Amino acid sequence: IELNKDKIFTAASLSKLFVAGAFYEEAQKNPSILGKEMLLESSDKIEGGSLYDQPEGSVYDPIMLIQKMMKESDNTAFAILIRELGFNKVNNFIKSSGFTNTDFINNNSSPNDIGWFLEKLYNKNFFATDFREQLLGFMQDTSFEDRIPYYLPKDIKVSHKIGTWEGAYSDAGIVFAPMGDYIIVVMTDN
Repeated sequence: IELNKDKIFTAASLSKLFVAGAFYEEAQKNPSILGKEMLLESSDKIEGGSLYDQPEGSVYDPIMLIQKMMKESDNTAFAILIRELGFNKVNNFIKSSGFTNTDFINNNSSPNDIGWFLEKLYNKNFFATDFREQLLGFMQDTSFEDRIPYYLPKDIKVSHKIGTWEGAYSDAGIVFAPMGDYIIVVMTDN
């Protein structure tokens, strides 16, 4: 079922999916990045999440940053990963994966691109199985279970990511249902 599937919406924190994807893609090419210590700089601090209040110079493991970014939608973790990866790697991941309606710099995407990301993740078309399972796990039992998971029985697993930004409320995820898994993407503006 599709409605406005190619309409451009504010991605808000749904853009964190592309940062995680770009990181895992880079980790496949360059496994040493997995052991890299990432420092918190004052310019990384963005409200939203538990890392904002941490002291400058704090050191983090990149996988923990991805976990914070997915489970808490931590904006500081997002900023550190973007600085460490670079905008070019995130943009290259978006372009090489065929997400034509996604503009990372302007924080825009479409339900189709977000759904396609989730479909590729579900179908193991992105990166190694370990990375896939890790990302799907980080997207379960998040700090924001008040959208898609709220309306489902508690025993149904949902790997999802929310987005919230000045009138834009979104949630996108994979629902692991007994009658068959499915992907749902809801993006709104105003």
